[in-house]
Amino acid sequence: MSELLSHARMAKMLGMSPNGLRKHVEAGNIPVAEQKGRFRRYDPEAAKAAYRDNVDQSKTRKDAPSARPARGRGTRKRSLMDEAASAPSTAARSPDSGQSFNKAKTAEKIFQAKLKEAQYKEKIGTLVSLDEVKQASFDAARTLRDKLMALPAQLSPFVSQEDMPTVTKMIHEFIKDLQEAARKIAD
Repeated sequence: MSELLSHARMAKMLGMSPNGLRKHVEAGNIPVAEQKGRFRRYDPEAAKAAYRDNVDQSKTRKDAPSARPARGRGTRKRSLMDEAASAPSTAARSPDSGQSFNKAKTAEKIFQAKLKEAQYKEKIGTLVSLDEVKQASFDAARTLRDKLMALPAQLSPFVSQEDMPTVTKMIHEFIKDLQEAARKIAD
């Protein structure tokens, strides 16, 4: 066990204010090696390891405050902000949970933007629903088929009676070929 450090020296070593360290100790994030009354002493290795393991590093300040209190206007406000920044998280989090939350929020915003864009395009008529397209395609194919099926009756005055069954058979085969081609396109 190495030399025990005072509260102020331990706070400085961890790069936080003494108040921030006190909050971490009260939350159970950092162990106290020895306590006599209100005076606490810390084992530096144990405290560093506990700090690393128990405190969400994404919420710590990069420019850690010094152990010496700031002076001048706004000192109270800054010290409260320092305490809030060094307060422990209440939920156990994985190291990248902040990133995955941000990614999820970004994905949600992108989805919402695309949805609004699609709704806008549908409203102005540049985007049509799939059901409408399928129905229009079916109606067009049916109309084409009906007109082709009526073709032998329309050609009958111009074709001899002996040739009429051959012409009708040719038209029906042509219609079947068109239907097969349309089915392949739909698939």
